[in-house]
Amino acid sequence: MIIIQIRKKKRNFYLIHSYREGKVKNFERYIGKKYPTNTQIEQFIYDYFKIRWLSRIIHLQKIYKNKINNLSSSLTEKNLRSFGIRFTHNTNRIEGSTLTETDTRMLLDYNQLPINTRVNKKASDIIETKAHLLVYEEMINTQQPLSMELILSWHKKIFGVTQSNHAGQIRNGPIFIAGSNYVPPPSRYEIDLLLDELFEWYYKNLAKYNSTFIAAVFHYKFVSIHPFEDGNGRITRLITNFILHKNNYPMFDIEAKYRISYFRGLEQANRENHPMRFIGWFYPHYIRNIEKILKNYGISL
Repeated sequence: MIIIQIRKKKRNFYLIHSYREGKVKNFERYIGKKYPTNTQIEQFIYDYFKIRWLSRIIHLQKIYKNKINNLSSSLTEKNLRSFGIRFTHNTNRIEGSTLTETDTRMLLDYNQLPINTRVNKKASDIIETKAHLLVYEEMINTQQPLSMELILSWHKKIFGVTQSNHAGQIRNGPIFIAGSNYVPPPSRYEIDLLLDELFEWYYKNLAKYNSTFIAAVFHYKFVSIHPFEDGNGRITRLITNFILHKNNYPMFDIEAKYRISYFRGLEQANRENHPMRFIGWFYPHYIRNIEKILKNYGISL
């Protein structure tokens, strides 16, 4: 929140964010006589992240890396695949897939189609589930740097069969998000411009910010641009895990049960036109996700 105080007929600008940690606290910074720049606002958000979550994340990352480094290559591969199946289920379920977690595991591990139940299983859900796991496995193994070309290839591979008319293509017109008041940039010109700015921001700040912060902000910015006709959420969550994995952080499986709060965090961030609200959702859930991964490895925290 940007606060303006007027003293002796002079304006003073402050950045203030209120949060609850036992009791309500304020994180604030005096900016000066001029309206804060986007760079100042971003640095304010990063500094807030550092005091709230960074030390815990670094602590958990050290435990995680130590555990991973002591696993055999075959066990590491098995764990990455197991994560990929859970991630595939949850990311598709967030977008309305009809497949249960059991359906997903039977399909991906045994190529067994879901048994008929009261809920009809869509053929597109089955196809996209199998394609998503293949793209996930490609994502964790690729040596390519993050680029729009790489992202377009992921989109085409996931949706090439089910949505062939626009798979692997940036949209050329306006789009509306069901259940949201946020309207993404409507024109191809705006989309291309914003994507160029996003990738410029990404490579400019890779060495400046903690990798999890890069992942969280990229997540918010990319999904806000909404460059595809469909599949924006799934592609965004793949990008997030690409950034985390390539920088030796645990990947983030956003569980489908958090779907509503996840969408709410994005909606609030879009409404306020900066990522603070989403950052506030991302880190508590990401930290719990890491703790869950470590407990599954038998590590007591």
